[in-house]
Amino acid sequence: MSAVVTALPGETGLSAWDACFRPQRLFPSLERDESCDFLVIGAGYAGLSAARALRLDQPGARIIVLEALRVGQGAAGRNAGFMIDVTHDLGSDDYAGEAHADRQTMRENRLAIDFALAAAADYDFEQGIMVRSGKINAACSERSLALARRYAAHLRKLGEPCTELDGDDLARITGSPYYTGGVHTPGTVMIQPAAYIKSLALGLWRDGVRVLECTPVLALEYVPGLAARTAAGTIRAGRIILATNGHVRAFGHYRRQLMDITTFASITAPLSADQARALGGEAAWSLTPAAPHGSTVRRVRGALYGGDRLFFRSLFKATGLGAASARLLARAQREHRIGIQRRYPVLKDVTLSHSWAGRLCLSTNAGSAVAEVETGVVTACCQNGLGTVRGTFNGMLAARITLGLPTDGLAPGGWRQPARVPPQPLLRPALNAYLSWKRHEDAHEC
Repeated sequence: MSAVVTALPGETGLSAWDACFRPQRLFPSLERDESCDFLVIGAGYAGLSAARALRLDQPGARIIVLEALRVGQGAAGRNAGFMIDVTHDLGSDDYAGEAHADRQTMRENRLAIDFALAAAADYDFEQGIMVRSGKINAACSERSLALARRYAAHLRKLGEPCTELDGDDLARITGSPYYTGGVHTPGTVMIQPAAYIKSLALGLWRDGVRVLECTPVLALEYVPGLAARTAAGTIRAGRIILATNGHVRAFGHYRRQLMDITTFASITAPLSADQARALGGEAAWSLTPAAPHGSTVRRVRGALYGGDRLFFRSLFKATGLGAASARLLARAQREHRIGIQRRYPVLKDVTLSHSWAGRLCLSTNAGSAVAEVETGVVTACCQNGLGTVRGTFNGMLAARITLGLPTDGLAPGGWRQPARVPPQPLLRPALNAYLSWKRHEDAHEC
């Protein structure tokens, strides 16, 4: 018995993170039939974390990681780079949920961050790829400031450290008077996403894990044994971990349980000395929006980022498994220019060097698609918009399920499977209508 993969991954636009750190091919493609003990499909946060967890527990095992694109080219190398430790529920108006569930989620997030930091130390990541600098939940209006204050109150109720900031504080940090205030939390680790993914893959390669890129899977075979068929050959495996996030539906799983959302990002060309002086503020900072459908903004600098730049992410669209259109990317780029000008009218001459789309996967109940879906096949998917930490944690969890190890130490309360969603003909227009309404409501935050 076999299952044909119904869609192959594709991305729109070149991510600046990818362009700034080892943009060349780093790993070979599959060239012939091979076999292994464990095959991990997908070289993102979940897949590479699963491979590392397998290697730590089974140092002599034959492990292959298979990536359809270049490592770091896909969604894992396209996100905003926040490894957030505290509660950050994208389905909530104030990023908060039920207290018990939030405490468990934060525990899991911190386990994932510790796992990632240990990998960075073991594999000798370049300085600056991971920095525990914290992040600010920033408001641009009185309405969103009220949301930020509610978020701070929820964090204090959970016993979490946080600092409320006013508009003057935000102006001192960002150089912009546009923000009305916000909440700083200290535990977030900021990363250069593509540099993190590529460095983790290179570390695994040196540790004996075979990483193969530009090799999409065309079909999975379940009987008489597990195998992944590609154009160049077939890999037979003792066990398989599917770490493809929302693309797991193309493999025939979770077809009525997951939602794909595409978001868009741009980054400025390196700021000149005059532009940097005009901008003012601190050398580097990271903001998520207090209104969940607002804009994420970072100031980054250094060789890993190609200079002193502003990163801007906004606009959410339901696009399904297909790549975003060039038209949508061009629209996002125009909106990014407007958003930067709102905040920094002194930077009227700044240009955008890169714009790109990136996909995230959500479930309606914040459940993750981590389970044995066929004998010997475990999924590590649906990161609910927090691919860095949730992907890492789901990869760790999937590895333990694959190895038949207890999961109580990671998820003592168990974990939710994604709830069902409407069929695709209804889902995409309904999602886009909702996203348009929320964007209109949060227009001042964009």
